[in-house]
Amino acid sequence: MFVAHMLINKFYGFWLHTQTIEKIPLIEGILSTPSAHRVHHGMNDDYIDKNYGGIFIIFDRLFGTYQVEHENVFYGVRTRHRNYDPVISHFEWLYAIYLDAKLAGSWWDKCRIWFMPTGWRPADVERLAPNKKRSLEHYKKFDEQRSRYPIAFMLSLFLTLATINQVLIFQGQHFNMPLKVSIIIGVTAGLLWLGQVLNRSRRTF
Repeated sequence: MFVAHMLINKFYGFWLHTQTIEKIPLIEGILSTPSAHRVHHGMNDDYIDKNYGGIFIIFDRLFGTYQVEHENVFYGVRTRHRNYDPVISHFEWLYAIYLDAKLAGSWWDKCRIWFMPTGWRPADVERLAPNKKRSLEHYKKFDEQRSRYPIAFMLSLFLTLATINQVLIFQGQHFNMPLKVSIIIGVTAGLLWLGQVLNRSRRTF
């Protein structure tokens, strides 16, 4: 049931990621639509942490996270990523919270900072290390000049890792545990290396 739900949710979400479709009468605020989902990806003040629903908007309405699209959406996140490594991009926000937790004066703030809404910081942390407020009027997309990727190498490595992964999934019952662990470590290391190749393709590296 869980797998079926995930598949349905993913397939439904495919059509939500477009700017071509405007608001859809009758179902806005009931089902997730492109308009509602654009809000989810926006970093406008009114759009932060809104419209989580993958198919239905019911729970967003119940918990007060539903927001109608009423202005142009500035896509992205408030804190710009500093590199192209997808692994680092996924975890650097945890590191940022960790640094804030270290600065916090009280143990209560050190604990609750992990569970508070997006952007919340203790007053003493904000005073010691203030965040710069970025104006959306002057926002520019992250479009750093980069050297050319070694496309053939990257594609070959990715296809090799993907093939090994599929072999593990479908034939893993014939492998002993040390071999399985070695394959998992090797595939993970290869994917991490791909991230580093992406990062090193910057001209400024």
